[in-house]
Amino acid sequence: MAPLKFTFLTDIHYFSPLLGTEGKAYERENSKSQKLLKDSGMAIASAFNAISQDKSNDIVLINGDLTNNGEMESHQGIIEMLRALKMTGKRVFVTTATHDFQGDGKAWRFEGDEKIETRAAIREELFEMYREFGPDQAMSVHEDSMSYAVELEEGYVLLALNDDRNHKGQSGFSDDLFEWITNQINLAKENGQTVVAMTHHPLIAPSELYAAIGKNDMMGEHETRLRQLADMGIGFVFTGHSHIHNISYESYENGKVIFDISTASLAGYPAYYRVVTIDSEKNEMDIRTLKTEGFDEQFTDQFFGMIRRVINAAADDIDDFAQKAEAFSVRSRFTYRYGWMIKPFAKLIRKLRVGTVCRICKKEAGLSPEEFEQVKDMKVMDLVITLAMNLYKGDGEYTPDTPEYKAAMGFASVADAFLEKIHMPVGKFLKGADSLSDVIEPLLYKNGIPDADAVIPVIADADYIKTVISETERTKSKKGIGILAVLILIVLILLPFLPLIAVILGICALANYIKYYKKIKEFS
Repeated sequence: MAPLKFTFLTDIHYFSPLLGTEGKAYERENSKSQKLLKDSGMAIASAFNAISQDKSNDIVLINGDLTNNGEMESHQGIIEMLRALKMTGKRVFVTTATHDFQGDGKAWRFEGDEKIETRAAIREELFEMYREFGPDQAMSVHEDSMSYAVELEEGYVLLALNDDRNHKGQSGFSDDLFEWITNQINLAKENGQTVVAMTHHPLIAPSELYAAIGKNDMMGEHETRLRQLADMGIGFVFTGHSHIHNISYESYENGKVIFDISTASLAGYPAYYRVVTIDSEKNEMDIRTLKTEGFDEQFTDQFFGMIRRVINAAADDIDDFAQKAEAFSVRSRFTYRYGWMIKPFAKLIRKLRVGTVCRICKKEAGLSPEEFEQVKDMKVMDLVITLAMNLYKGDGEYTPDTPEYKAAMGFASVADAFLEKIHMPVGKFLKGADSLSDVIEPLLYKNGIPDADAVIPVIADADYIKTVISETERTKSKKGIGILAVLILIVLILLPFLPLIAVILGICALANYIKYYKKIKEFS
């Protein structure tokens, strides 16, 4: 059986220029988007052009969220682009996902200062719209979910699984769909075929941070479905939705191991896609990452520039902050009511240097004088944004011997010691994380299977997992009790002044309410 090679993309989020790319209404929408809107078509065209010129394989898998928000204009445009890709000799297999339809059939276009209603696809229309990209070639179709099974090459079957609803109010697999999945897996086993599974929502959280803040974006019943797939002998699933480039795994007491191979969005930073070669006879999967060329500045600025602009707006301009904070689901009413309290913290974050932070974790960081000189003037905000970039692109570049790694982990050690003393461990808030160090370390440096370029087994076992993780030594801080004592002392010192502080805060709150009364009422 010859190896299988294919190209895998997800979350391409095409936004048609017919929806409007100029004017205040569009600018407001664009300022809240982490995805490229205006340039999405050019970015997709760049990737499709590179894929069409790659003659090493003729299979392209695209795993849902084909459009920005299901606009009919966007569907019409991306379908034309998919047809053009097929004309270059590629076989294209797609699924749709939750950004490809609206329950009420309504989306938005932008004209000048106005946000105007336009038609969106409803879910029931999608199968006919995209049936030429997979279902028409399928051996079996599950009509309710629009999932399908198709033979990619001799010995390899694609399960293209649409998880946009599970009939229980969540994304995921309905019981009827999972019965169909089970039948398809059993049939593949009988025929000696390897199953290549793809589904949109994550089955394994791509980071401890995502497990907490993005838990509602995981596939519904993901833990149950993951275990069921592993028990049936599925060794890997390709996923998307999170826009995070990551390879994670789960291992079980019965020796079963399953990988979740998550791929970044083509419409946002870092604009990666994958080329995968599976050799079942060698039990080997080679995963390579490619980048959409020509849009680095736009991709980086669209999301991470937005973070910087929100912090700057919070420090300088409440009106600007109210508009930009909507990108992070912060309501304008909240911003106008409490922006005056956020302002000093935003100013502090903007000015704070790593060197200042290191003064409280000097011992834990273990920085040499030369290393301290390298990072002392680095802005904390810049380091935080870099860590956010590492979350999305995977494979953080700060290895344990770098001063950035030492400084960040030193701070995390001190914070963990303090949280332990007040009996508020991070695990109470972030499922799967025992400490802040567990959250921060993967953003600095990926210990284990690389996220971008990796060679992994098609079917792994517990012995393989033992070979991919190396232990890193952590310094456990003893400063928790000291920090707690200092905070108690500060409270005791300020205690006589609490009435005065309360009066000052009350006056500030009243002044802010008077100043922004109309805005607060407008957004109530």
